[in-house]
Order: sequence, then C-alpha cells, then structure tokens
Amino acid sequence: MSATQTRPPVVPANPSTPSRGFAERVRDAFGGPPGQHATGVANWVNMPVLLALLATLTWLVTTIRQQACLPGGGDGFANFCYSDLSPIYSALGGAGNRVYFDSPIDQPVLTGYLIEVIRFVMGAFGAETGAVTDADASTFIGLATVVLFGCFLVAVFATARIQRRWREGVMLAVSPAVVMTGLINFDLFAVALTMVALALWSRRNPVAAGAFLGLAMAARIYPAVLLVALLILCIRSRRVPEWLNLLGAFLLTWALVNLPVMLLAPAAWTESWTANTSFGSIWYVLGQAGTEVPEVGDLSTVLFILACIGIAAVAFLAERRPRVAQVSYLVVWAMFVTNADYRPQYALLLAALMVIARPNWRDWAIFSFGEVFYVFAVWAYLGGSLDSSAGDGAPAYDLAVVLRMATQTWVAVMVVVDIWRPVRDPARTRGGEDPGAGVLRGVADAEWVARWRAYLIPWPVLWGRFWRGEAEPGTPALAPLAPPVKEGPGGFREIVGVWLIGRASIVLTGAMVMMVLGLSFFEIIWRWDTERFMTIAQYWYPSIDTTYRAFYPGWPMVLQLNPVQLFGLSSDPETIRLSIAVWGVLIATACSLVAAAALVKLGGRWAAFGWIFAPMAVFTMMPYSESLFCAFAFWAWQRARADQWWQAALLAGLASTVRVSGLFLIGALVVMILVWSGIDWRGRLRRLAWLVVSVALLGAYTIYLYLLTGNWSAWSQAQEEGWARSFTMPWTSVENTLKVLDPNGSYVDQPFIMLIFGLEAVAWFLGFVVVGWCVRKKLWAEAAYVAVQLLAFSTSYWLQSVNRAILIWFPLWVMLAHVLLVEPKTALGARAQTVFRVGWMVISPLMMVLWAWLYFTGEWAS
Repeated sequence: MSATQTRPPVVPANPSTPSRGFAERVRDAFGGPPGQHATGVANWVNMPVLLALLATLTWLVTTIRQQACLPGGGDGFANFCYSDLSPIYSALGGAGNRVYFDSPIDQPVLTGYLIEVIRFVMGAFGAETGAVTDADASTFIGLATVVLFGCFLVAVFATARIQRRWREGVMLAVSPAVVMTGLINFDLFAVALTMVALALWSRRNPVAAGAFLGLAMAARIYPAVLLVALLILCIRSRRVPEWLNLLGAFLLTWALVNLPVMLLAPAAWTESWTANTSFGSIWYVLGQAGTEVPEVGDLSTVLFILACIGIAAVAFLAERRPRVAQVSYLVVWAMFVTNADYRPQYALLLAALMVIARPNWRDWAIFSFGEVFYVFAVWAYLGGSLDSSAGDGAPAYDLAVVLRMATQTWVAVMVVVDIWRPVRDPARTRGGEDPGAGVLRGVADAEWVARWRAYLIPWPVLWGRFWRGEAEPGTPALAPLAPPVKEGPGGFREIVGVWLIGRASIVLTGAMVMMVLGLSFFEIIWRWDTERFMTIAQYWYPSIDTTYRAFYPGWPMVLQLNPVQLFGLSSDPETIRLSIAVWGVLIATACSLVAAAALVKLGGRWAAFGWIFAPMAVFTMMPYSESLFCAFAFWAWQRARADQWWQAALLAGLASTVRVSGLFLIGALVVMILVWSGIDWRGRLRRLAWLVVSVALLGAYTIYLYLLTGNWSAWSQAQEEGWARSFTMPWTSVENTLKVLDPNGSYVDQPFIMLIFGLEAVAWFLGFVVVGWCVRKKLWAEAAYVAVQLLAFSTSYWLQSVNRAILIWFPLWVMLAHVLLVEPKTALGARAQTVFRVGWMVISPLMMVLWAWLYFTGEWAS
C-alpha cells in the first residue's frame, strides 16, 4: 500500500443490528464468517437447483423410511412408518367402483379426485386398479409417492417465493417433519395449494390466492382458517374489499369442486368431512388421565374463537402491522392445539408456515424435535409398546403430546415477540416492510388502530414498561377505583349506623318468622349450607358425608372456636350445635362490619351502603362463609392497592382457606402486579414472591384431602356428587337454568325456586356489566377477578350460587357508588340518576327483607 493511500474508515457497529442467530454461531465455530474475498454461495450455486436437490434428498430419505411398511411388509407401527395410503387403496374396492359414488372414503373431494387420477394412471400402465392385492397396492403407493413428491417441490418453491428468500425454502426442503409424516396421507397436496395461495397473495393477486385457498380447503379443511388471518390484517389496513375478493374466489372454487359430489352422493360427501380421531389432542391426554371433558367439539370451537380474538388483539395493538406469515402461523397453531383431532401429518402445514413466520434455525430445530419425538411416540403407542404396566394409560405418549404442543407453542411465543418487537424480526426487509404483504404492502393503518393503541397500551405489556418499569411522569400505579367525589368526614361512624340498621332489619325479620311460624332460633338458622358448615365444625371431615369436602375448612375452624367446644363446657351434641349456631351468627355479623369498613377504603361510603343493604345480605349474618371471606378478601385488595404486599398476601391466603373463590382472588392479584405501572421486573418479582404464601394456604386443603382420600381431585368429585357441578359448556348451563323458568316445566309448582333461578340469571348478566365497566375504567385486575368467576359459574350444570357471589364482587359495589355519585353530563342523565337512587334505596332493602324471609322459612334462597 503506497503512502498516499489511506485505509478505509472503520464503520462503527450498528447498535440496532440483531444479534447473531443460532446458524451464525455454529458457522463461526467451524471456520468463521466469510472473508474479504469470498464471493458468496449465490455466485457459485444455482439456488433453484440447490433447493430442488435438497428437497429430492429429503424425499428420498422419506421414501426409504417407508419401504419397511409397503403392503406385505412389516408392521407399520413397529417400524415407525405407518401410512394411510394402503388402507385408502383397499377401501376403493373393485375396478368399476367410483370414489364417493361406489366407494365412500374419508377424504375431502379434491383429494378424492386426485386418487381417481392416480388410479387412472395405474390403469393406463396396465395395472389392475380394482384388485386389492399387495402388488397393486404397492403400485398405487408408488404413484402416490411421485405425486406427493411433486406437491412437496411445489410447496418448497412457493415457500421460497412468498417472502422472496431462498432461506425459507431450504428450511422446508430439509424439514424432518416431512420425512416423518410426508407419506402418511395426502396432506402435502393441501399444503402445496396453501403455500401457492400465499405466494399469489404476496404477488398482489387476491383473486387467484382465493381460488387456490379454495382448492386447498377442498383437499383438507384446515387451510380455510387462513381466511381469518388475512381478515385480521385487512381490517387493520382498511383493505376489506380485497379480502372480500379473496373470499368470493375461495367460495366459488370450493363450491365448484364439491357440488358434484354434494348433489349426487350427499351421504358420501358428508362422511368425507366428518371422520375424526382424538389422537394427538390435549383432550385425549385429559381422557387418559381420567378427566373426561364433555362436549369437546363445542369447547374446542369456543377456545379457538377466543384464541383468534386474542391473536386479533395482538395484531391490532402491535406498533407495526404483523406479517401475513406470522398471523397465519398463530391462527393455524391455535386451531391445532385446541382441536379434538390432531393427527401427526396435520403439522405439515404448520411446518411450512413456521419457516416463513419464524425463519430461525434454532426454533426450526426445536419445532422439528417435537414432531419427530411425537411421531415415534404415537406409532409406538398405537402398536402397544407404550402401555403402562400399572394399567393407568400411557404416560410416555401423553408426555409426547404435551412436548409436541410445547414446541409449537414456543414458536408461537417467539412469533408474538417478533410482532411486538419488529426490530428483531428476521424476515422483515430493511425498511421494516412485510415482503409477503401483497396488497397490504405500503398501506397505512386504519385511524382507529392508533386510537385503540393509545387507549389500551397503558397495559404494561410493552417490553420497556413491563421489564424496565418505564412510565410517563405522573402516571398512577393503578387506575383509581373510588369515585372522583370528595366525601365529608365521619365516614366510618355513618357506616356503623347504617350497618346497625341493616342488621336490625334482618334480626326483626327472623323474629317475625319465629313468632308467626312458631319456630325456634336454631330452626331458622339451621338451613342449607349452615347445616353443613356446622356439621363439619362439630365432627370434622373424616367422619361425615364425603360431599361435605366441597366446603373449605377456614370457616368451620372459626366455628370450632365457640366457647362450648373450645373450653369443653359440654359433651351434649345439641348443646354444642346450638353454641356453634350462636357463635357463627355473632362472628359472621362482626365480619360483615369489617368487610364494610374495607369497602369504605376501596370505594367510599356508598359502596359500603350498597353492600350492607344487598338483597342477599342475610348470608352475611348467618353461619355462611361469605362474611369471613369478604372481610379477608376486601382488606387484601385494599392492602394490595396500598402496595403492602405481605399483608395482602397473608389476607388473600386466609381468604383462600374459606372459599375456593380465593383462587380467583390470588389470580386477580397477579394481574394487578402485571399491570402495575412504574415498577421493573424486580419489583414485580418481589410482589409475586409474597403470593407464594397465599398459594401455600390455598393448596393446604388440597393436600389434606389427598392425605385423607389418596385422590387429588377429591374436592371436585365432592362438588359433582353433591351439587351436579361437573363441567358443562356455558350455553348448556344457561339453557338448563332457563328450563327452570319454563312456566310449563318441572318447577311450576315451586315459584320461589323459579324466582331465585331467575335472579341467578340476572346476577350473571350483571357480572358482565361489571366486567365491562371495569374494562372501561382500565381496572384490569378487578375485571379479571369478576370475569373468571363468571366463567366458573357458567361451566356448571346450571347457574347456581351467583346471587350469593354478588356479595364478594366488591367491584360491583364500587360501580354502584360511581353510578350514585358521579355527576351526569346531561339533564336526562341527571333525571335517570335520581330515579335510580330512589329505586335502589327502596327496592334493595325490601329485597333484603324478602330474601331473609325466604331463608328463615326454609324456602330456596340460593
């Protein structure tokens, strides 16, 4: 180098450049990065040729694996190479049989057409297409292998064209998932059509994309869910008309393919879509464990819909529009993990979408490991090699199912992280655009997207806010709960006065019932769950009915502190029972005052007034668990909002010993920690650590029941045996509740039961109003606390005990205070508020007295 020459300046490293990936680290370990004079692989290798070569080698390995399972060969399960191709050929029957018309098969219509084409080619070459012999079946499998190889090549090259990157094509071309499942069935046909559809979409041709997607659904049903993914992105980008063009072409193509069989062989067409198994699903694992889930089909549909709503929320709230491949992977993943039928070969579509959604070799390896492990496990299980010697199912197979779903979920999580942090997305162009966006490329978001993000992003879900605790100056830790109205002094004294009036009303009602009906004090107390709590307190769990195990021990332990039992003043059962009853009334009444005091702190005096005069307030004076739970839970919430977490954790744990609702309380406190603004991950972890105390107290009763019965599900079994509270789909639960209200039904001669069940439905609906109000106020933890209880109630046989649950829904009473105190903005609103105030002040106390009368007289009172 001459003296006049200068060295090129050193370019500083770009801090935003993504860190080296798994493949780069492996490369550096074996030779290092390319040197200064390296020309690059693209200069000496023709990439299409390389792609075809890799795909051919992969398919050669796939074919060699399958040799051991040809007709007349070994056991497909024992050799880990089972295929449906031979049974499909056998089901076709004689030479003159036509698919669907003479030989119904469990294959969608377009796949059936492909099978007929293969049979025609067999006949053209002189094969006996109707003979069900090993030789002819092998010929059919050989031709099908060639056809599926062509489908594989199409899928590989289409994958490489979607985002115009050869890397994705290479990742699919060498995918172990193809080796393990490519020849199980004709699913590669549908995968090829699906990837072509996405490639056409990326080329700004939604009509052609819709046509190929319609063909893909005509070959297998699951590619249709990509319509959901594209709809989500089109809504965000204001390109719904393009999606409608896609949908029109999709429906027209699918109909043209299916109509001949639908009209001429409807029974065979229906059978081609309804044949299912349950292998590979999480529901099958639960069944193996002894937990049979009813209405699995309906439940999986609901869960898939909820998952799509969540995916849409992620897509709408992300700073940049997600890539088509990312949302497509998430939607297909959600369908498979919630579905009741998840066969090994279904993951071929997920494998193809994975390489364009998350083109990362580390995640490719994780995904592939899960698929390979599962395929070996499922064939071993079906071959009888994994049955447990203890006769309790096949734990190894269950583990394989869970591992498979875990690896697929890992990729889904990484995709979501890429969506929220697009700077680390390995597939975006340098300008940050989605290379596969098609008609969405360069299109601005709809205006409402920015408004939604501005409204909802105060959730600390963004990395900086959640992990590092970043927050705008002056941002409160949590949204305010109490009404923005200044109350005068003397709040607690007023509460004591109102509480005395409310309790006196219930006492007078009980006294009237005693005088009119001639009942004793013990007789008006000894009702429903009171009898159960008192029996547990007197005799404890081992020596009483097993259904009593449905009641948590916290309240019976408090009842055992009555003077007669505590000091051994008498051994007479009737004396002990009367002492428990009196003690229970006194403690429950005192706890109701403690709970009201907490509500003053949380929502002001009017929130406490509403709770004291709640229609079902009689349960806060009787030996029921509501008062004690509310005293613990309300103060736990108040201490948590005051950032006193050791106190909150202890109180929440004590509440968890009283009712199973403590589980929902702890979960809501976790949500509060997650949405707490202005604290970093260390602060969140410290607060979460305190909740270990709560979880320990919650789990203590479960451990006790296990030691008593040897059964971890003893509590749920007691619920089912005593109150028919087995898992039920929400719509079935509502339907069963409405049957009670039928004027021509079984309860027409029991009007009070019909009344209470009608109020159960009203209370359930009111819970949704509370959740909506909390969301509008950004009270996320409070919304979670009520929402999860609504879900629990709606999965029982019918809506039962919702009326009493209103007492523990403190957000309801805070909402009531807001409605009563916040000044309306219009004259009409002011008049409506006045009517509501007067109506509540009259109706609620009257209903409280009526409910007390129902309880004291022994009528059904929830």
